[in-house]
Amino acid sequence: CKGKQMKKVSFIVFLGLLTAAAAMAQNFPKEIAHDTNKDGRPDRWEHFNGTKLEKIEIDNNRDGKLDEVVYAENGVIVRSEKDTDFDGLMDQWLKY
Repeated sequence: CKGKQMKKVSFIVFLGLLTAAAAMAQNFPKEIAHDTNKDGRPDRWEHFNGTKLEKIEIDNNRDGKLDEVVYAENGVIVRSEKDTDFDGLMDQWLKY
C-alpha cells in the first residue's frame, strides 16, 4: 500500500514539475531586440521557441534592412546568410 502511495505522490510531483516547466516556457519572449550600436534603433533581433534560439537577424550597416540571418536548430547555430555588399541580396552562405 505504501508503494502505491509513493508512486501516486511521485506521479503528482512529476505532473506539477511538468506543468511548471510548461508555464515557464510560455513566459519566455519570442523575440528580443537589441540596439548594439547605441543609436536608439534595434539592429539585432533574436527569435526564440520557448528557451531555444531559432534565428538571429542583423542590420550591420544601419540602413534598416537585414544584412545577416543566422539560423539555429535545437538552440545550436547551424548556418548563416549574409549580404556582404549591402545590395539587398544574400551573397554569402555558411554552414557550421
